[in-house]
Amino acid sequence: MNNKFENVAYYGGFFNPIHKDHIRIIKKLFYKYKFKKIFVVLSKNNHLKQQKFNISDYTRLKMLKIALKKFKFVKIITLEIENKKEFSFTFETLNQLTKQYYFYKFHIVVGQDHILNLEKWKNFNYLSKFKFLIIKRNNVDNINFKSINSNLKYKLLDLKLKNFNSSQIRNGQNILGLPKKILNFINKNNLYLKNRLNFYLQNDSIRILHCYLVANQALKIAFKYHLNNLKTQQLYLAAILHDITKNLSYQNHINLILGYKPKMKNEPKKTLHAYSGAALTKKLKYPQSVINAIYKHTCGAKKMNFFEKIIFVADKTSSDRNYENISYFRNLSFQDLNLAFKELLIRQYKFAQAKNKDIGFQIKKSYQYWIKK
Repeated sequence: MNNKFENVAYYGGFFNPIHKDHIRIIKKLFYKYKFKKIFVVLSKNNHLKQQKFNISDYTRLKMLKIALKKFKFVKIITLEIENKKEFSFTFETLNQLTKQYYFYKFHIVVGQDHILNLEKWKNFNYLSKFKFLIIKRNNVDNINFKSINSNLKYKLLDLKLKNFNSSQIRNGQNILGLPKKILNFINKNNLYLKNRLNFYLQNDSIRILHCYLVANQALKIAFKYHLNNLKTQQLYLAAILHDITKNLSYQNHINLILGYKPKMKNEPKKTLHAYSGAALTKKLKYPQSVINAIYKHTCGAKKMNFFEKIIFVADKTSSDRNYENISYFRNLSFQDLNLAFKELLIRQYKFAQAKNKDIGFQIKKSYQYWIKK
């Protein structure tokens, strides 16, 4: 067989992160359309679509390797993230690859939604020599591709995609599109926290700052009491996410709580974010220790481990807090965490009594167990 005519697919993308639709495209190109190899090219910023990644190129590459490890027909190309230029251009990468792999015939894979900008691609005259494999999107209207460019050589592929959206995955709106290994990698490495805070807290800079300051305080306390690395990592995660649902509407709080701990829907409105936050982090598949700490960070609970007490105390002693005797409580948290927890629980209980006729059963249970008992 003459290798010169063997077809390979050039599939470039940000893969931020790689999801199930990406993998479906790769598998269909090989198994259904019989391409010899799939060149998966990790893109850098280009002049048409700049992205703020919030994660390193290495991290995106690591996820690609995890997701595609078992596919021997895939070759991951890192030319674009290795160069020092501000932008990456498809024509430059293809030019390099065709010289190196002169015995392959390259086909460019592109989503249907990107076709309208095709002539804006750098050096499109060069790219028009290649055949385009256009992936049909269910949510994009049909396009007359020849009207865009009469020289365009293309094949439209309907791969029955689920239309998973990378932005929604990063925000935490929809993680169903993630392979299990990638979801575990994202959660284990605390990826996309900024995206999720911005989305759920509606870019509320003051509330987001509070989340980071609580995380900073929690880490200081953890260092004082010599928590191990895994616990410290999860502690940071719980502290960052403790108020993630704070700005949701009342009904959205209730909707989340009903799918998690329905009885908590009757708690005071100002405490609902603890229970809806726990529900959301459970949906996002975060560790149980994180879920529990968020659940208990406002009113405590009868059962409180050291990890959960740190989050409770850090939330009430972060550097943005400014109430009477705050310095005393901050200092106490580094001297005797258990005592700091109890004294802050008393303060929380009295504060709730002063503000609400019905303070809720959760704070009552905590107070009864830890203070009255």
